[in-house]
Amino acid sequence: MDMDVRVLTATDYLGWRSLWDGYLDFYGVEIPEEVTAKTFARLTAEGAGMQGLLAVEDGQAVGFAHLILHLCTWDIRPSCYLEDLFVVAPKRGCGIGRALLDRVVSFASDASIGRLSWHTAADNVQARRLYDRYVAADQFVRYRMPIV
Repeated sequence: MDMDVRVLTATDYLGWRSLWDGYLDFYGVEIPEEVTAKTFARLTAEGAGMQGLLAVEDGQAVGFAHLILHLCTWDIRPSCYLEDLFVVAPKRGCGIGRALLDRVVSFASDASIGRLSWHTAADNVQARRLYDRYVAADQFVRYRMPIV
């Protein structure tokens, strides 16, 4: 197995798109094509406040991580929100998620990020087993209000 986690580039669209579609299927959501196109553009653009990472095994895209970099009020250093982390089903439990998360932590450390945060579904047991190796879940409850 030859696996690498690297920065997502504009030439990665087809592999990323296949993963993105699998990710949306996993969560049972549909995203408009316009949003998907803009998301990829932001993930691969310099200075867009987002960063994409891609896990590639034997030339095939097998996972991704999407980061949002932002200022915060609790620290002078920027914060990083890991919005999406996904590994294709046949490769889950093989260390790819851990390699992606390790790269995220390394990126945050190198970029002098003050706080790295993420969330997942309460019933996503496999992901939570991985995340619990890094840090305990906190007591906060998420609220989400769509603005139309």
